[in-house]
Parts: sequence; structure tokens; C-alpha cells
Amino acid sequence: MNGRILLIFWLVVFLFCGLTSYAQKIGTFQKSFGTKNDEYGASVLELPDKGFLLAGITGIKGPPQGSPGVYLILIIRTDSLGRQIWSKTYNGNNEKLNGLWYLTDFFAVVNLDMTTDGNIAVFTSEGLNGLGSGPGLYLPGYSYLFKINLDGDVIWSQNYDVYGGGLAATTIINQSDGGYLTLATGILSLLPAPYRIIRQRLTTVIKNNDTGGVEWSYIYFHQNNKISDIPFRMTICKGGYLITGCEQYDTNFRPNDTDGVPIGFFTNKIDSNGALLWSKKYSNSNNYPVNPYSILELPDESIYVCGNYDRLPVLIKLNSSGQLLWTKIYTSLGSSSGKFMSAFYETSKNVFDLSFSAVSKSHQRIGMMQMDTSGKILLEKIYGPVPKSSGYPTSFGNDFVQLANGGYALLQSTG
Repeated sequence: MNGRILLIFWLVVFLFCGLTSYAQKIGTFQKSFGTKNDEYGASVLELPDKGFLLAGITGIKGPPQGSPGVYLILIIRTDSLGRQIWSKTYNGNNEKLNGLWYLTDFFAVVNLDMTTDGNIAVFTSEGLNGLGSGPGLYLPGYSYLFKINLDGDVIWSQNYDVYGGGLAATTIINQSDGGYLTLATGILSLLPAPYRIIRQRLTTVIKNNDTGGVEWSYIYFHQNNKISDIPFRMTICKGGYLITGCEQYDTNFRPNDTDGVPIGFFTNKIDSNGALLWSKKYSNSNNYPVNPYSILELPDESIYVCGNYDRLPVLIKLNSSGQLLWTKIYTSLGSSSGKFMSAFYETSKNVFDLSFSAVSKSHQRIGMMQMDTSGKILLEKIYGPVPKSSGYPTSFGNDFVQLANGGYALLQSTG
């Protein structure tokens, strides 16, 4: 079954009176995009004309227990009603790698951000994820940053490596000086290119100038060289940036996340020049995977992390120094597994809006929730169910963005 990219757009106005809540939907649409190949959505960006850019990957999936296959970066532009204007593919700087994207926790990562000059920065990865289920040999992998105009034409492109071990893209944040701050997983290797065996994965931040050149970079090493830090998300906070991701003990130094033993998650705070202000580790005695997909800071400097814990959606609250205050796990979605992907805070209402994905045997459900700052669910809206994807990757990310008119756009892949 071919994968397709599904865009759900809605404008929801929330009104509250005591404990009663209701939602009014205005101007909704749902569009799907796809070809005979497999497509996986990764990012959606609202444009100044109220249209959208959608980013993901397109290609041919590999065998179930082998390489992910050959994929290209896919970018689609639509108007404000989701009608396609153009669609283009990009294969990176290394033609021998066919523009293959790197998977982090089986997620396609293609980030979009509007630049100060009105163009688009795209941050992704190229390089083969693995060669079968054997010893975990890797072909070279790079983080790949390129800039396009609103017609999709490439203005410039750069790729980045670290210690000869590769970089897997995670997040890009546009800077006021026209440059970019990028977050990636740095991969230390036991073998040099072209073949690699993963030794350790580390949080890596690079400051790029307005043409992609490197101004500075930081690698944040774990004190235990047998533990990998795999960063998922970076966000702006007071005094710098917050970074969160999962930790795992790589017992056999194998590349696949499932081969390592999960031990919890981490949060780092860095200043605007990349210096580490503090780092907190949150252990997990049950060895359940903790995947923190989103992090945000509230005006009172409290920190919230959302993601999944043992395949269930989780919301975690930290204080301004990263100390764990509470963890809440949600089982109300009625599916075998689920996760919160992104969250936004509405200052005027003191509530969170979160997107979620829930998977059962044959279907997945996508939607949004609204919660107060204690983690209490105030409203839940489900879109679906939609057929579960049978292709690779086995699970996949979506994007949930807040729009200029107060609404949201949700991008999700379907089977």
C-alpha cells in the first residue's frame, strides 16, 4: 500500500465557562497528496500568502528487515485551500547516496523555516540508514541544509559531518542575523567512511551563517561513553535554548534504537552561543522508552515536555532548572499505542494545545487535545480513523503548527 501525505487544516475557537467547554470549527479542509511511490510527511509551514509548504520524503521502501530504500526529499507548495501549486524533489549534494534521508527513531526529518529574506531553509539528512540487520554497517550520513525560494529553486546548499561519523538532522531555528541554529545527532563511529559501526550518538548544535557556513559548533558528550544521547527537539527559551531527547545504553554498539536499552530522557539548556548552562538526566528504572518529541517554556519559566512513555502519550513538567516535578501518562485514546507530537501554549487561556497520534492493529487516529497546565484534559478532537501504513518506517512523525489566524495545521502520513 502506497503511503500518502495527509494535510488536515482547521481553525478552532475554544470558549470556556467554568468546567464547560466547546469548540467551533471554522473553514476546515482536508487534502491528501501522493503518487505511486511511498510518501511520508514531516513538516508543514504557513506562508505569508496563507498558503502552505509541505515537506517529506518520497521513494520506494526497502525490505521489511533491510535498508529503508531509496527516498528523495519532497516539497509541495499549496494555496490557502490546500490546492497544489507545485511539487519538487531534491536529492542532496551527494548523488551517490541518492539523497537518502536518515531516520531518527523511524521518523522522516525534513524541517522547514522561513528565512529573514522571505525564502525557505530546509534542514534534513542524506545517507543510508543501515545495510540490513547484520553488524550495523553504515554508509556516510550527513545533515543537509539548503535554501530555496518560493518557487522551489535551490539558492545554495551545504552538508555537514562530525568526526567522520555523520550527522542526523533534527531541528532548525532561524536567527535574527539571517543565519540558523541547527540541532542534530552526532554519530561517533568505530570505523571510518565508507562503512561505520555506531559507537555513540551525541547532541550536536551548529550555528550557521546566512549561506550555510559554520560559525561555531558544540558537541555535548555524555560522561558515560556507552550511553547515547539522541536529541529530538530544540526550542527558544529565556536566556537561550532548550534541547530534549532520549537516552539509551548501547550494549552492543549497534545502530538501531531497538538494539539499545532505553534508560530515560535528557534536557539541556544552552545559551545563545552554545555554552551548556545545565543538563539533566531522567532515569527510567523500568527500561521503557521515553521519547520526548516536543519541549516548551511557559512565561513563568516552567518547562513542559510531551511525547510517549512505553507507547503511551506522556506530559512531563519540569521547573526552570530542569528538576522533574511530575509525569502524567494518558491511556484514554483507546489504542494499543500513541504519542503526543507537538504542543503550543495559549497565554490568554493558560492552556496547551497538543497533537497526538494513536495506533491500533488496523488503524491510526490523529487529532488534538487541549489541557490546562496541571495536565487535565479539557477537550479532545479526533480525526480518523485512517488506514495504518504498512510501509517503512513502521511509525512516523507528523507536524502540528500554529497559524497566524489562531488555527492549526496538522500534517500526517497515512497508509
